[in-house]
Amino acid sequence: MGRNSFLNNIHNTIQLNREQINFCKQHILDFEVDKWTVSIAGNAGSDRTFIRLMHCENITKSNILVKWNSKDEDWNRFLIINKEFSSLMPILPEVYATEAKFGLILEEDCGAETIHSLCNKKKNTSDTIDIYKKILDSLILWHTTPFKDESIIAKRRLDEAMLLWETEYFALHCVSEFFHLDKLLTEEWEQERHSLATDVSALPLVCLHRDFQSENILLHN
Repeated sequence: MGRNSFLNNIHNTIQLNREQINFCKQHILDFEVDKWTVSIAGNAGSDRTFIRLMHCENITKSNILVKWNSKDEDWNRFLIINKEFSSLMPILPEVYATEAKFGLILEEDCGAETIHSLCNKKKNTSDTIDIYKKILDSLILWHTTPFKDESIIAKRRLDEAMLLWETEYFALHCVSEFFHLDKLLTEEWEQERHSLATDVSALPLVCLHRDFQSENILLHN
């Protein structure tokens, strides 16, 4: 780890509570609070908090602790989807342990380098394009992964109503609030987004990542 990364970890350190410490001791070999750095790894714009646990003397020993309300309807979906697809999708982080009572998930640490951060500092365009090709290969793998009709992921269908919600969300937060271009949200726009929702919802079902963008793609190994 570079000096700046180490200092950032120090600045972002947080305190674990007793339940979290006991959970970590139970599931991480040699875990002791004074021998591991505990820092914020992100919250993904959601009600989940990601905590990086890294051994002070061996940075290859690192895990992610997820703090999340287990009563959230997506808690079980997240765990079941990971279980159903982990053997088919090697790009998913491995889940090591869970504790619903305290809303804790221990999972593989895939690092902090995203394609977004890499592109901001990398000068070589051809290297970046090669990485993007690998990313697109992974996306194709995701889109062509087979699933059963009764699987939990099949029940999360991006149907016409959900597609309309997505474009309404875009119109509100991007077009209106960010760009202040409400004048573009015409009747023609309304007709177009309804037509698109109807057409797309009729396409064959595939696995889909609904937020596939540069800050959500971690570069690991």
